[in-house]
Formats: sequence, C-alpha cells, structure tokens
Amino acid sequence: MLDLTLTYEGRNLTAAQSERNPVIFSPDFDNIEAQEYIDSEIGYKNFAYVGGQGEGEMRTIEQVGTSTGLDRREMFIDARDLDDQSTLIDRGVQKLQELDMIESLEANILTYGPFIYEKDWDLGDIVTIQNKKWNVTLDARVTEIREVYESSLPGNFKLEVTFGNSSPTLIDKVKQELSQISGEIRR
Repeated sequence: MLDLTLTYEGRNLTAAQSERNPVIFSPDFDNIEAQEYIDSEIGYKNFAYVGGQGEGEMRTIEQVGTSTGLDRREMFIDARDLDDQSTLIDRGVQKLQELDMIESLEANILTYGPFIYEKDWDLGDIVTIQNKKWNVTLDARVTEIREVYESSLPGNFKLEVTFGNSSPTLIDKVKQELSQISGEIRR
C-alpha cells in the first residue's frame, strides 16, 4: 500500500516579516465584517505530576513543566495505563498542550477586500489581525475556514475564519475528561 500523505507548511504573511507582502486583517482596512476575540485561561494548566505504575511510595511520579510561584497551575495525570514508564513525560506534555491557554479570533472576512482567498492567503498561513479599538494585534495561523454559500450574500459567498486556537466545544471537553479517567476504568 502506498501512502501519499502530503504536508503543507503555511506561509509567514505577518506584518513583521519582509519576504512576502503582509496580510493584515483589520476593520480599519475594511476587510473584516465582524470579529470575536477570545483570550481565556479557563482550564489552563502549565505543570503536571504524571503518575505511572505502582502503588504508594513505589509509584513512579514524573514532573512536567517549569512554572513556579503564583503562575503555576498544577494538575495530576493518572497514567497507570502506560507500560513503558519512559513515556510518562510525553503523556504529560500531550495533556498540557490540550489544556493550553486559548487565544483565538474569529472573523467574517470580506470576500471583495484587498486580499484574495487562496491566492494572497490560505488555510495554514500566519497572518496579522488587528483591532485598534480593542488594542489587540495578533499574529496567528489560519486554523479554520468555513465557506458559506447563500444567494442572499454579496457575491453569494462569505468566509468565516478562525485565527489561532479555536475554543473547545462541549464535545472536546467531554473527550478530555473521559481520557483523564480512562486509566481508572482500565485497572
């Protein structure tokens, strides 16, 4: 069987770079119809104790993360399901990535603006998003694009774009909780 997996690396189109023409989405440039900005630390963790095989004092515990003091947000990860204790740190890193801070900006991009979708910018590219009224400037990857086709729209088409990490849905949160207790169920 032949695996033809292709990987596309997005382009850096931020205002800070000088190799390509920058792509800046901002209400000031009349290329955004509506914006929603999310900066959330709900559920955020940056330090983990990962417990492997064993009981009591004989249980292997690894620490993942470097935060200290009041910035430290701890969690315990039950990883008894791992037979190889050398993978405890990998499990901790994976879980902490799932519980990272959420910073995203969703916007309706005007399709008749100065930047042409799929030519000037595309899914995976890193662009600059600004809203001077909110005092927000964000260099973020285009992580999600929804193409909406309706006859009532100008040009019968609009783009709903997510920049950065999208907010977790209820289903995402339930999956995270179930994966956390799966070690207890397997015992």
